[in-house]
Amino acid sequence: SIMPGVVGETGIDTFLKIKSITKDIKPKLIITIDALASGSINHLNKTIQITDTGIEPGSGIGNKVNEISFDSLNIPVIAIGIPTVVDAINIVGDTINYMYKQFSFSKNNINKAKYRFTYGNINYLKEDVTIDENDKEKIFGLIGKLDEIELRKLLDEVLTPIGYNLMVTPKEIDFLIDIFSSILSTGINQIFAKSYWLFFLPIVSWYCKR
Repeated sequence: SIMPGVVGETGIDTFLKIKSITKDIKPKLIITIDALASGSINHLNKTIQITDTGIEPGSGIGNKVNEISFDSLNIPVIAIGIPTVVDAINIVGDTINYMYKQFSFSKNNINKAKYRFTYGNINYLKEDVTIDENDKEKIFGLIGKLDEIELRKLLDEVLTPIGYNLMVTPKEIDFLIDIFSSILSTGINQIFAKSYWLFFLPIVSWYCKR
């Protein structure tokens, strides 16, 4: 296993490092593990993404790099990613959508007896909430008429030119990384220790060559 670091520290593209190593070692399979830029607050440090399409390190924050994939290396690549950062565009976009849900939940339930003493502590995201399109317009006017793609595009036009589309991560990120590292390393070790990969590899190799 190798930890190639990032271009900002090493000055060397991760793809070039892996390509150089695989040229001599000729592995049957490459497993890459990297952090991801989350497209939603809801996925931040809560999911593990596994794909066979490879990975583009740094692409989540706008860096143009070579992809690590079967197409570029001619070796099956399993990419494992954990969303550890999220940008301001997605934070604001999600917050607006949460406001719609909170407003609809309040309008429909604030006077119900079962919520009388617990209303302020209820996680409305876990409730069955139907958002009225008219309510969206009442809250945000013209912005309330935008669909999800149009809203994110507007936020991008507002924040990116002035350099305020910041990337953020939770303050307990070091603790979370330790947990995810343990989960992934244990899972990978279990797979190879039990030789499941002998059955798994031909399937991956066939799929990548399609």
